[in-house]
Amino acid sequence: MILLINAAFLLTTHLVMTTALNIVDWRNQTTYWDARTGGIYALVLHHTVTPTAQGTLDVLNTRRLSIHYIADKNGTIYQTVDEANRAWHTGTGVWGNFVDMNDVSVGIEIVNSGDEPFPEVQEMAVAALSKAIVGRYGILPKNIVSHADFDPRNKEDVSGYF
Repeated sequence: MILLINAAFLLTTHLVMTTALNIVDWRNQTTYWDARTGGIYALVLHHTVTPTAQGTLDVLNTRRLSIHYIADKNGTIYQTVDEANRAWHTGTGVWGNFVDMNDVSVGIEIVNSGDEPFPEVQEMAVAALSKAIVGRYGILPKNIVSHADFDPRNKEDVSGYF
């Protein structure tokens, strides 16, 4: 529930409205995704544990996983899967009536160990990206979730620092 309050606050601040997004196209660097068969109703936030965006992508590829976006500590956003496609980032867990979050969500990995504060520039970039995604799909605030919100037995991200 803390994530929802923080996300709602960040999405309504003036800074988000004026934050320019720097999105780098990395969509040719992963093949671990498939076609989406339905709509987008949720936004899932993760933290990476790895210290770099490239390290995050490498770990995802090694594990045959994927994510739509990776948010680096300097505020750069890397898009690795088109939002129109289904990334493999959520694993098990249920949120409301959604039994497979990969089917209905866009995912953002935030580069962070989970044991450190997030840089403000990174938070603002994630908030601006989130606001854009939420606006594109009309995602309800209750469906802006952290990985741990719907899989609390297995996941701890996104950390309380966010």
